[in-house]
Amino acid sequence: AAIPAGGPLILWGHSLGSGVAAQMAAEGRGKALVLESPYTSLADLGAELYPIFPVRLLLTDPFDTATLVSDIKVPVLIFHSTDDPVVPYAMGTRLAARFGERARFVSFDRLGHYPHQIDLSSPVADWLEKNAIPH
Repeated sequence: AAIPAGGPLILWGHSLGSGVAAQMAAEGRGKALVLESPYTSLADLGAELYPIFPVRLLLTDPFDTATLVSDIKVPVLIFHSTDDPVVPYAMGTRLAARFGERARFVSFDRLGHYPHQIDLSSPVADWLEKNAIPH
């Protein structure tokens, strides 16, 4: 994908889209990656939400962000709320731990599954600046 004329491509994925954005980052398609309410893998999430179903056997694409970590070479910013009822907060913290120093984890309370319901532009702009990514 071509980078837009206005600046670098910042990949941003929320929930299900976090797996797509991570895959794109692993393919070298962006200059930075923002993950909002991310899961470790779709298989992990499905197994947690539906423990009686053979979710891992049914998925054709597991959107396994955790296994892509070593292929993602760009800075990563992760937003997750402690009370997320859809994607467990622990999945966000596990991803952040796998990225280590390459990721910044921002925790929220009482934002549920939608951290973007508040204005995230300031923490994103600060993070972009810290990582020398023009915005």
